[in-house]
Parts: sequence; C-alpha cells; structure tokens
Amino acid sequence: MPSSKMPTYLYEPLGTKNTIRLLRVHRDADGSIIGELKPFSLDAPNKPQYRPISYVWGADHESRRTITLNGHKYGTLRTVYPILELLCDGPEFRKSRPWIWIDYICINQADLAERAMQVALMVRIYGESYGATIWLGEGTPTSDRGMDMMRLVAEGEMDEKKKHDPKVHDFDAWRDYEKVALNPWFRRGWTLQESITGPDDDNCVYYFGNKRLTRWEVICAAHGTRYRLPPGAPVDIENWSPLWNRRRIYHWYRGQNPGYWVSLLALMAYNSQTQVTDARDHIYSLLGVVKSRDREIVGLPRYDLDVETVYTKLVRDWVRGHQSLDIICFAHMCYRQQGDSESTLPSWVPDWRNRDVKSATHIPLLVSQSGKQHISNFRPVGESSFRGAALYDASGDRNPAVEFPSDGRRLICKGIIIDVLDGIAGTIDASQSASNRILEPLVQSTSPVNSVDVSHLLVSSASTATDSNIEEKATIVGRQIVATLAHGRGDEFLKRPVPSTRFLSEFQDIAMKDSNGVTDHGTKDFLAWYKLNKPFLICGLTLEDACNYAQPGDEAAIRQEREHEPEGNNSFVERFSHSTSTSDLSRRLFTTEQGYVGTAPQRARKGDKVCVLFGCSVAVILRCDPAVADSYEFVGEAYLEGFMNGEALNMGKSESTFVLI
Repeated sequence: MPSSKMPTYLYEPLGTKNTIRLLRVHRDADGSIIGELKPFSLDAPNKPQYRPISYVWGADHESRRTITLNGHKYGTLRTVYPILELLCDGPEFRKSRPWIWIDYICINQADLAERAMQVALMVRIYGESYGATIWLGEGTPTSDRGMDMMRLVAEGEMDEKKKHDPKVHDFDAWRDYEKVALNPWFRRGWTLQESITGPDDDNCVYYFGNKRLTRWEVICAAHGTRYRLPPGAPVDIENWSPLWNRRRIYHWYRGQNPGYWVSLLALMAYNSQTQVTDARDHIYSLLGVVKSRDREIVGLPRYDLDVETVYTKLVRDWVRGHQSLDIICFAHMCYRQQGDSESTLPSWVPDWRNRDVKSATHIPLLVSQSGKQHISNFRPVGESSFRGAALYDASGDRNPAVEFPSDGRRLICKGIIIDVLDGIAGTIDASQSASNRILEPLVQSTSPVNSVDVSHLLVSSASTATDSNIEEKATIVGRQIVATLAHGRGDEFLKRPVPSTRFLSEFQDIAMKDSNGVTDHGTKDFLAWYKLNKPFLICGLTLEDACNYAQPGDEAAIRQEREHEPEGNNSFVERFSHSTSTSDLSRRLFTTEQGYVGTAPQRARKGDKVCVLFGCSVAVILRCDPAVADSYEFVGEAYLEGFMNGEALNMGKSESTFVLI
C-alpha cells in the first residue's frame, strides 16, 4: 500500500463505524478533473445513490496522475485516472455526475484502523449501492473484438438463434476473447465480492474501454464458453476457469438469503486461482460474501498482525467457533516443500499463500463433504440439497478436546491411534508420457499380516475347499479396495454410498483389458496404476490376486444393486480418477500393519500413524517427531475403510494426547 504518500489532510476521521466517503467528479473548463469527497453514513435514510467501482490497482503504486480534490492537488493511481475520465466523459455519466465509491481515494490508506473498518463494510457498500461499475482497463482493438465475442457467446445462451451465428467460428475473435478472460481483474481476490454482491444484474456493468457488458451477460458467457468453443480453436479452455468458478459462486451466493450457504473455507479453497497483494486478504477479501457465522468468527480484519499470526488465529478461532478440527485438513492442500518458501507456520496451520490451484475443483478435500454445512463445497447448484447425504463422522459425537498454548506453535488435542502405515501404492502422473508416468513408486508392505505367504491357497482346481477360502478372502479385500478408492462414495459430490458390488465387478472387468486398445483417458490411467501396483500386498494377497479371485456376485445381484442406486452415481473409473488423479484429490492407497485399507496424501510415508482426532470428521495421518515425545507433524487427512463413522470409539483403545507442531 502506498500509504506514505497519501495526503492525510483530506481525511478527517470518519464519524461512525458505518460512515463511508463518496466521490463525484467532473471536468473543469480547462479539461482537468475536479473531485468532491464527502462523508455519508450508510444508515442515513437520505444518503445519495452511488456506484462502487471495482478495478485492479496494478503493480505500479508510485506513478501518479493529478486531479483536484476538495480544492487540493491530489495524485491518484494511473489505473484510477481513466476510470475518472469515463465518469467525466461517458454519456451515461456526464450529465448525472453520480456519486461513486472507489477504495484508493475514499479510504485513508495510511490509517490501518480505518482500512479494517471499511473492509468490514464492503458487503454493505456494494450490497446497498444501486449498481457497480467494473473496470477491466483501457480499450484496444483486441479488447473490443474480445468483448464482442463474449457478448455473442452470452447471447447464444439467452437466444437459441444466436447459437448458430457464423461469427462464433472466428478463431481470431476467440483469441481476443481469451485475452479478456486472462484480464487480471478476474483473478484478483477483492474483485470476487465486488462482482457478485449488489441488487441488480443489469446495473452491474463491466467496461473494457468503451465496450460494456452487464453482469448477467458475463455470467452467461462464462457458462456458454465451455460448451460453444469451436473444435480446433487455438485457445486453452482452462483460461476461462476463474470466470466459470465465479459463475458457480454467484449462483451459490445469490438466493433468498445471500451468502447463507457460502462457507469461508470452501470459498478460500475453490477460489485458489486468485491473487492478492496482501496475503492476509486471502481471508479478508472474501468476508463480504460468506455466511455470517464465519464472519463473526474472523471478526474485524487485523492488518496490525503479521500474516502467519492471522492464519494461526483463523485456525484457533474456527476450531472454537465450529467445535471442529476439520480446518487443519486444509494444511496438506497448502503444503510447501521444505526450502520453497520462508513459511514457518506449524504443520497444522494452512498456509493460504500456497493454495494448490488444483484445489479449485469443487471437492478439494474429504472434509468438504456435501452433508456437513460448516465447510461443504461448490458442487453444481442442482446438487445443492444435502438432505440424506452420507456423512463422514470418524470421531462420532466427540467434540474436540484442544489447547492452544500461548507460543502459537502447538495444538494439543486428543484422539485414538488406530494403526501404522505399512505398504503404500505407487502413483502415476497422467500428464506425463508413458515412459515417465510414475510419480511415486510402490512402497511394499512388510508387516506379518500383509506379507504372510498364502500361496498354499492358490491351487489349480476350481472345486477345492481352499479355492473357496481364497475367493472369500479376495472378495473381502477386493471390496475394501474398491470402496477405499472411491472413498466410500458412489459420486464425486461425496453424497451417496458406494455401490461396492458394481464397483468390484467394474474393477475386475477393466483390469483385464489390454491398454493398447483403450482410448478413454480414465481407463488408461487406471490400467497404468494397476500395472504399477499389481504386486502390492494386502492381508497376504497381491492386488492382482484380489482382482483375479474376488467374487462380486452374479449378474442378478449386480443388476439389483444398480436398480436401487440413487441417481447421480459415477462409474468406478470416474471415482478412481477423482480420488487418485493429481488434478483432483491426489491420494495414495495404503494398508496398515494390521491390514486396514485407506488413502493418504501423496507425501505419506511408511511408519506414519493413522489416527482419529476427536472433533475431526475424517481420519488423519500424523508423523512422529523423533526429537520430542508425543509430538507430531500433521501430514494430512485420510480415508480409512471401516473407520469413517465413529467405529474407532468402540475399539477399546485408550485415548492419546497429541502435540501437533
């Protein structure tokens, strides 16, 4: 922030916490810009109508363009000046001279307390306006063509005849439209709430130079682009992801009770492609559009605290406010390799500066499950109902028993150690060529339970009693494997129970395929993974044994299960891809020393402990600190088949105290 150069004589203290300053501008006779800055209370019934301005400051905070403000010379940002010119010269503004709110001028940037108060008012500033002006930048011939294509795509969503306009096949115009989609405004943290709040879609207008689109046209274009991109167009559809995500957030936010369904953690994860100048704003820039409970937990923005203190405070306050430890599971999504940064945060505190952009998927973690609303996710609005959704509830009815020592480095909690990781399946990187696809090698199981020799059961006769034994054992293990690879769910939104009979049958059918004849990417990836992990030992059986000898049931049983499945379930390969792909949850299959089966983050190691922490919805992976007794690094969340609904509480194991560092 360029606080050192702000002319403080313009900024008398604001009278109340609900007071803001508004600006209006016009041209003087000599063409210079004259501005009037006045305070108004948002609570005043006679406050003027006004338009907030959303824009990007840009990297250059030193260059200035001079205007006259309340009779004094005032140097404003070069990115702000053309906006003021639009308000002076644009035919829709010139006569009305509207009052506006623009943060750089209307907030005393040198006053941290005022900044914090004004940030807390953002939802009202935008929500109580009569419409926002969104400024993408000064226009060029390229941006003009891009905006025209954006309008054409939007019109195709609203008018069936427009879908067949031959201009939609203009590849040059698509390149220009892609440049519009790459505009920094769509990736800035603060602009999200500025773009989805406010009362009227038609009065929220995007300007790129003299070209303009309404908010609804931009929303329609974001949807239509994904489905109307001509084959062979020389653009990357992923460059429209921020627009697509904002469209999804818009629909979740706006309803009978705006923001009621939007949780802070879900938004921080889904919004991971955004950028902020101040890392504290990964939190504060979103407060205007999240549920009121989360706003209360965060409280007023604390720009007087350093970034790591703010992130640690969020964990502490969220755990206490929601009586849940689920927030710590976001730490593995934000994990930094040692040496990649100067972060010194404890392992249990998510470092939101390092959010994995792949977390922009609608289900970034298991704790983002659809059935619990304290976090939830950004699944399609058509799937918004959570009634009847299956739940992960690994710690049952046990609330977190936590302490946060004053050093801010430790989280002391209670739970149960279930077992120790033994074997861990290898993983592949689907983005790499066939010769370089192994991301992590298979770590073979060595515990007595897993490596016991069962070869005496593998006989050639199909009618012996021992064959029956191996089939029964393989069926149990096979069902555990497919259920685990699907994380116990039949759908990507984690709402519906896993159809284990059908999935086991599909698992066997696909494993028998020859990859040379397969064109489906998901099936190819599964076959590469299966080939890598065929020798993986689980309860004395290799993965290949479990596949070959398991008996999912006859066709009638599979058909009956399918008939009773709820609508919306996926195929086994789709669930496998969601669980293991590096572009989704990116998990590794593991077995414990006692033969339990689960999935863990990529960086899990042999010897890590799988635990249930009281107050956490899912199992977790912890790593012992060899230097300090009972101290652990938090590795990440885990799925453990048979232990996701409070079963650990009935094992008869004693409670343990964990010091997470």
